Amino acid sequence: MKAGKRLISFAAALAVVMTAGAVMPGEPADLGAAVTASAAVPEYSYVVSKDGKMEITKYNGTDSVVVIPSVIEGVNVHSIGAEAFYDNDTVTKVVIPEGVTKIGEQAFSSCSNLTETVIPDTVTSIGREAFSYCHGLTALPNIAQVTDFGEGVFSCCKGLKDITLPEGMKVIGDSMFKECSSLVSAKLPESLTEIGDSAFYHCIALEKVVLPKSVKEIDRYAFAYCKGMKSVNLPEGITHISEDTFRGCEGLTNIIIPESVTEIYDSAFDGCTALSVVLFRGDDMDTIAAHAFSNTKWLDIQREKDPLVIRFGILIDGAAATGKVVIPDGVKRISGYAFYQNKEITEVRLPEGLKRVDTCAFYSCDNLKTVNVPESVTYIGNYAFGFKSSGQFGVRDTVEGFTLKCYNDTEGHNYAKLNGINYVLTGSLLGDVNDSGEVNMKDLTDLQRYVNGWPIEINRVNADLDNSGDVGMKDITGLQRLINSK
Repeated sequence: MKAGKRLISFAAALAVVMTAGAVMPGEPADLGAAVTASAAVPEYSYVVSKDGKMEITKYNGTDSVVVIPSVIEGVNVHSIGAEAFYDNDTVTKVVIPEGVTKIGEQAFSSCSNLTETVIPDTVTSIGREAFSYCHGLTALPNIAQVTDFGEGVFSCCKGLKDITLPEGMKVIGDSMFKECSSLVSAKLPESLTEIGDSAFYHCIALEKVVLPKSVKEIDRYAFAYCKGMKSVNLPEGITHISEDTFRGCEGLTNIIIPESVTEIYDSAFDGCTALSVVLFRGDDMDTIAAHAFSNTKWLDIQREKDPLVIRFGILIDGAAATGKVVIPDGVKRISGYAFYQNKEITEVRLPEGLKRVDTCAFYSCDNLKTVNVPESVTYIGNYAFGFKSSGQFGVRDTVEGFTLKCYNDTEGHNYAKLNGINYVLTGSLLGDVNDSGEVNMKDLTDLQRYVNGWPIEINRVNADLDNSGDVGMKDITGLQRLINSK
């Protein structure tokens, strides 16, 4: 209980009246006391703090239309407390008086027949889930002056169909309209700067949203599983698309990524099954993370064009790759889960200049037995190489026979040691096929045998003299010339 407040029953209050001449009906309540009900206004229980602020804690009446008094027992009503009208299925309309500044958590939650709430301009704070599950609400009350919203204020209000948010509103709070399943349209104000986490989550009837140019931040799950959404504009000025923002928007067919966007996070468009057109306005991107476009038509189309889906030097997806995979020069990052559970790849060449290999990039690639990690790599995410599922939830095994080839004191070396992965240190001496530390005729012999199919191990990085990504006859010729030139 908050300091300065104490609850006493009405009977106890009468006892105080009889013995000490305390609160009398029609007289101001003692500012340091709190009562559960008033003889003069029995419909309300309330508390009064020492600074003279009254909070309605419970509505005890049975009226369908409730006009809350502005003054009770000579004290101004300051706030509507948590759960004051909770689960009241009789009330259809509530008028909150001028002077009230706060509506508490779940104050009107689950008032299933509440169709209208009159909120004065003095209210600046509405608590968590204050109007959640009010299925009778078909329009928003006055919230223009509210600056502090709790989570899920209007969540699960199945009667809301069309809403217009007031000008001046800057933030749509977390889960504010979550699972408002009948919501078809939402008009957003030009003052809006942020759309909170899960703000319109699972609003399955929402068809179109026009985001004002003022919006700079769209948080995770903001529009996830809005299955009816056919179009949405992303304003220039946002710098990233958060995790799962549009996940499961099955009706979305196209999206334009503004030039200002430099990062698209995990599963941003995952499950947008009808999404076939993705237009990138910019010419660079820092991050396109794991599953950003998984389960979309767009990704299927890109895989048909090239099994390695690459944008802005980021390898997004390699699920369609088979056999030997040569990742081209210019790729600076391999996204998480890019080759996840690809059983068809047997060999991978990573290019010099590669910087990052993200989490689980080659997870459960059971037939991939060796990878050469270039010196340029500065980050390797968890379980990127050499791991697979054990079949038990949360338990991982190492891929049998997997070996990481890496340079001493590099990120690849550190990853292998940290994770208990078998590794072989390689040099950077071109032509040193057998890692002896020098180039001589023994290297030429080993290279010839390898090319002719002998089952011997060589350093493929040092053997690739023509930097083709493959080892063959041209490399034998190049090594002969190299040895002859010495």
